[in-house]
Amino acid sequence: MRTKVTILLLVLNAALFAYIFHFEERIFGPDDPRDHSSKVLGAEASDLDYLRIEGRSIGSSHVLERQRDRWRLSSPVNWPANQHAVSRILNHLEFLEAETAFSTAELQRTGLDLADYGLDDPGIVLTLGRDDMRREIRLGSATDSGNRLYLHDPARERIHVVRRELAGVLATPLDDLRSNTIFEIPLFEVRSLTLELASHRNLKMRVVRSDNQWHFETPIQVRADRAAVEAAVNNLAAIRVRRFEGEISGDLAPYGLDRPSLRITIDGNMRSQSLQVGNEVTSDSGRREYYAKIPSGRRTPTIFTIAAADVDPLREAQEQLRDRDFLRFDPDDLSAISIGASGREPVSLQRLETGSWQLVTRQPDESIRLLRADDSIVNRLVDRLEGLRARSFESDAPSASDKENFGLTEPQRRVTLSGDRERTLLLGYFSPTRANEIYAKLEGSDFIYTVDSSILDVLPVISRYYRDRLLMSRPEGARITSVVLYSLDRDTEIFNVSLPSRNAKWDDVLAEEDEAVRQAVLDLLPELRQLRVENYILNEFSPVLDTGRDSRSWNYVLEATYALTGGEEDQTSYFELYLTDRMGGQTMMAGSPELNVVFSARPEFIEAVGRLIDEKESDARPLAAPPIQRETPDAGENNSEENRS
Repeated sequence: MRTKVTILLLVLNAALFAYIFHFEERIFGPDDPRDHSSKVLGAEASDLDYLRIEGRSIGSSHVLERQRDRWRLSSPVNWPANQHAVSRILNHLEFLEAETAFSTAELQRTGLDLADYGLDDPGIVLTLGRDDMRREIRLGSATDSGNRLYLHDPARERIHVVRRELAGVLATPLDDLRSNTIFEIPLFEVRSLTLELASHRNLKMRVVRSDNQWHFETPIQVRADRAAVEAAVNNLAAIRVRRFEGEISGDLAPYGLDRPSLRITIDGNMRSQSLQVGNEVTSDSGRREYYAKIPSGRRTPTIFTIAAADVDPLREAQEQLRDRDFLRFDPDDLSAISIGASGREPVSLQRLETGSWQLVTRQPDESIRLLRADDSIVNRLVDRLEGLRARSFESDAPSASDKENFGLTEPQRRVTLSGDRERTLLLGYFSPTRANEIYAKLEGSDFIYTVDSSILDVLPVISRYYRDRLLMSRPEGARITSVVLYSLDRDTEIFNVSLPSRNAKWDDVLAEEDEAVRQAVLDLLPELRQLRVENYILNEFSPVLDTGRDSRSWNYVLEATYALTGGEEDQTSYFELYLTDRMGGQTMMAGSPELNVVFSARPEFIEAVGRLIDEKESDARPLAAPPIQRETPDAGENNSEENRS
């Protein structure tokens, strides 16, 4: 008995499994993997290359096709798709879950049909596919709760109840499905930028990247400004479609796109994108725009508008994208600078191993004299030359007469920079049409530019301009022990004061003097310890001051005594300065026989000496003997242009 019952149960189980197998096969279809998860599509939605969205809720059908790794709209317009919008649709399809499901066969048993679920005339019909395979999904009416809707999968004869968000995602408006960008090649991938201008006799400009630098390949071969080119490429990537035109005929002439005024092409890695720009049009808001299109071969083009301001700068790209840094050099590699002018002895500057600069001058007897240069002045000159940029590109192929007319055959300045290699800058005439600009070129190159004329301010062909303003510096241990001021005009001693001993202090010695005199001496002492020059006048001292404009005699002699402590006795030295009267109240010439130089004194020096003269000259005593004439260099007579102010 038990055996019969067991056999009967086994037969019933086998029949049940056979029914289930047959029923499920009919639901999923012969090609279905029988995935019993709650996902409607699952992994199938992750590898699609075709989407067609239509239905009474959509209007005209939207067809999306994947080409390589990018999606495009092929209907109702041919245009790149908004990749984010398409990804949103695909994500919803891949993770779409059914909260419940039943087969269409069950409808017959319940007396219902597709119309009861809004599936006879669905609001949205989605056709999805891969390669040549196609599958259709239909979205019907909402459930009684309102937040769910019915989805019909005809291939599997299945009806699912899914979240209503799917309908909103599939009903994405056409404007949101279209990408509003035109160029999608990222900057790091761009290899070249080509611009063709019909208004300039079909001028073609091509800028190419090489070793992370950019250069013009046409119409001339010159360096391009990397920052400017990359900014232009980024600006192109930022161009947005303002408005799409509606239905158009095959005639592109009304839009100026039969013969575009501007063609823009960006080449990347194994791909290229182009834009053609046509006639100007004014938008409803009064903004200037251009008609434009993307080349589409034989297909009917999609015409749209873009802002004029986005592409207008590109019409001047030959100048705007060109590298204006034509005088390229490494300041750290400079070893010498020569600054010359027609008919004048050039200024020669040399860099020492310490990094400081020295001035190389030639004496009347042709001997060489080396002077310390003012590093701040030379470094300012180097900075200005390093920052020199072309204001405009005047000529790329000048004739000999052009160079002469620009003043570049006998330039105002010839600046030669020596270092890793030698380069010479020529500065010509002032531009008659461009304010505060002069013509410039590099020797050995044909390109002529204009540059800021203020560069001449740091390029005087006067060697003393570059000389170090610190004329004399006494060591820390040296004490000024006396100050004497003589009047050469009156043969009188105006002021004479000295320290009586090693330990004496100037404040104590000057205690009995008037406050004005005491303060004048105290202000003068640091000037005599670190003697600085306002401006150099002559590179040689002469008993008669000859500036080339007039001649005059020296009026005063200022003598200082220095004591350097060493052992039992101090080492004593003397320093003399010949002085003129104050000229105009703010200028005083000074000359040093020892240092063989004539210069204009600093205001601090003039103020201190001037107060001494004003306060003490009335009390001047006649000299018993003339001031001591110490040994001075033989200045000789020198009337060369180099030594005149």
